[in-house]
Amino acid sequence: MTTTTALTTQAEQALDQSYAKFKSEQLTLDKSQLFENADQIFAMKEIEAATRQYLFDDEIAQQVIKLDAQVLPTMYQKRAGRRIFETEFYGQ
Repeated sequence: MTTTTALTTQAEQALDQSYAKFKSEQLTLDKSQLFENADQIFAMKEIEAATRQYLFDDEIAQQVIKLDAQVLPTMYQKRAGRRIFETEFYGQ
């Protein structure tokens, strides 16, 4: 069982804020733009869920807090860069 610390709580709040900001930005788009962003919308939710599972780690929690509202966009960009590398290197 994982205990919730003040650091974890603060990181959860930063993650919640980042995801809420992303969702509100998506809600301003029209239907066709939302459809075009489907991959990003799904990825952001998955990144948010996965990150939440590791907030018990103080280093991860501190990094989430440091990035604050930019945590999810930053992680998404790093994921996108890695995917391009995999495509070029592995031909997938």
